[in-house]
Amino acid sequence: LAAMHIVNRMVCLLSLCVMTASVAAADRQDYDAALASWTRTLEQFVDEQGRTDFEKLADNPASLRNFVQFIEKTSPASQPELFTSPAEILAYHINAYNALAMFGVISEGIPSDFDSFFKRWRFFKLRSVVIGGEETSLQDYENNIIRPLGEPRIHFVLNCMVRDCPRLPMQPFFAETLEQQLAHATLAFFNTHKHLRLDADK
Repeated sequence: LAAMHIVNRMVCLLSLCVMTASVAAADRQDYDAALASWTRTLEQFVDEQGRTDFEKLADNPASLRNFVQFIEKTSPASQPELFTSPAEILAYHINAYNALAMFGVISEGIPSDFDSFFKRWRFFKLRSVVIGGEETSLQDYENNIIRPLGEPRIHFVLNCMVRDCPRLPMQPFFAETLEQQLAHATLAFFNTHKHLRLDADK
């Protein structure tokens, strides 16, 4: 009887492990599908200068909405097993911030140039976004979650959808290439005259 009890217990544990692995695989597939939706959004509606065609995007927002819906229910905090390295966590947050800002423009009907302080404040601080089941704002998301990750180059890749933001790339950020993408974005930022001017006399 004791041996049979041990065998039954082992079978139960093995079944639990299989179920857990199956759930993790499903979650990974959902994430991959969401990233594919974000990739389609960037490829279809962002040009080589990093400009978003909001009018065309508003007419066909399905891919962007798919990614935003994934963000709303899944994050490194809600499902840490999906994000096993600092690069995976940071890449998620960069993509999520950019997608939520982009979706905010078309869903709220707010112009991309934010011609008043109040409009900017309402968009970034007063408008709610949901990340992994938690409600926040874009401003609090950047300051309370992304900045504490300790990567100063986020300021060259977070795009708030206004004219002077860093260039939005035509592909997502991925953990495997994140270092190269951050380095490239930083170089591009400082090679732009409006961002950096050298005074040769001084």
